[in-house]
Amino acid sequence: VLALIGSPNKDAYTAAKGAVAALTRSMAVEYAPHKIRVNAIAPGITRTPRVERLLAEDGVTARLAQGYLLGICEPIDIAHMALYLASDESRLTTGQVLSVDSGASIA
Repeated sequence: VLALIGSPNKDAYTAAKGAVAALTRSMAVEYAPHKIRVNAIAPGITRTPRVERLLAEDGVTARLAQGYLLGICEPIDIAHMALYLASDESRLTTGQVLSVDSGASIA
């Protein structure tokens, strides 16, 4: 979600994520005449072996995780968003950066 929120000492990382968001919008406009949808998923902290290590060792990650209103994301949560975007139920969704971040980007 660092494309959507600010974070100190991560300038290059947030710039790269912001570029993905801009590219998503640009490509959505370009490919819409062909009925091709372009969206991006902005996952928050997601429970993986690497994140588990960071939570145990890195106070910054643990502090960020406290801002997750519904708890840390699980990989299946990201998969469910991808499945939604691949389905016909999202047929009118394009150019969006969809957060799966347990409310962290609004808290």
